[in-house]
Amino acid sequence: MKQGLRKPSNPTTRGFTIGRVRFAKISAVENIRLTPAMDADFREFDRQVLSPEERRRVIAEKYGKVRQPRRGTTQFLQDARANLSEREESKG
Repeated sequence: MKQGLRKPSNPTTRGFTIGRVRFAKISAVENIRLTPAMDADFREFDRQVLSPEERRRVIAEKYGKVRQPRRGTTQFLQDARANLSEREESKG
């Protein structure tokens, strides 16, 4: 009988957390490095003892993109038709 991977009898939902130094070593393999500004931000987070939620909020506010709301399919099709009409008019 083949033995495969066995599922633990009591799986947990907790993940594994690594520290900043270990993460930097792993990231260096992929040539990923923090900018000096990002490193200063993380040091400031540690100094202020911010929660993970607060850290994510600050990072999102500082480095995140402002996303435009998604257009519905109807709006997308209307825009596409308008663009197509404009192209046809400019050709003819």
